[in-house]
Amino acid sequence: MADAHSGNGLSGAGVTVEVDDPGSGVAVLLDDATTRILELEARGYRPARLSVPRTAYERIALIHARDVARGVPLIVLGLPLVSAEG
Repeated sequence: MADAHSGNGLSGAGVTVEVDDPGSGVAVLLDDATTRILELEARGYRPARLSVPRTAYERIALIHARDVARGVPLIVLGLPLVSAEG
């Protein structure tokens, strides 16, 4: 399930797109995130970051290990990637 949170409730404000880890791999997670991002944009929201469970974050960080080691922020689907658990 995907969700979005906005700090002030204004539809034009940046929102965090939250996506659960379906346990089916990164591709399914990214498909779900893409669908949710498009839904939010169609409703007038401006996605600002993508929040995924820590396990999914770690899998994606492993794929981009060189960038992470250099301190480059993880960007997925055009949004900064954050771990839901902090």
